[in-house]
Amino acid sequence: VAPGWTARVTQVPKYACTLTAPAAISAFTGPGATSSYTNVNSPLPTFAPSACDASYQLQYRLNGGQPVSVNAVGFVTIPAPKGSNVVTWELVDQCGGAVMSSAAQSLLVTDNTPPQITCPSDITINLDPGDCFKQYSYNVTCTDNSGFMVSGSVEHPIDFDNGNAGIMFDIKNLGFSNLTITE
Repeated sequence: VAPGWTARVTQVPKYACTLTAPAAISAFTGPGATSSYTNVNSPLPTFAPSACDASYQLQYRLNGGQPVSVNAVGFVTIPAPKGSNVVTWELVDQCGGAVMSSAAQSLLVTDNTPPQITCPSDITINLDPGDCFKQYSYNVTCTDNSGFMVSGSVEHPIDFDNGNAGIMFDIKNLGFSNLTITE
């Protein structure tokens, strides 16, 4: 500073701005969905006092993930996986990145596309005279939009001597919707 000059530095105060998260949302993946994610349209948070958010950046974090900046007006589309999710809305000071206000919103996404299981039709196997067994191959297929692992085995040959034998599969439903089994 040159002689005769005085410099004074002061910080401009930030004004308080309270963010209120939107209400909880329940959504479905949709019938016939091919993914266990869905796009949830959420209203934006509200601010008090009104318009106090103008000098801040609005962002959200889904389940504690990376921040996503929001420049939309009215609604924003949030891609969310099935299950319970938490959207943390944050109002961020663009100079320095400090979170000035935050609030949490709940998103519940339900997968309403049931898994599909296809079993072979009933079959009668006739043995040739003198034969005690016959090899028979078949497939049981399962598909689901959420992804799951199918494993199992049947030891061959199986004794069908009593004429009433069959092969049974146990299927455990880990979801909330009904299973559809076709043959």
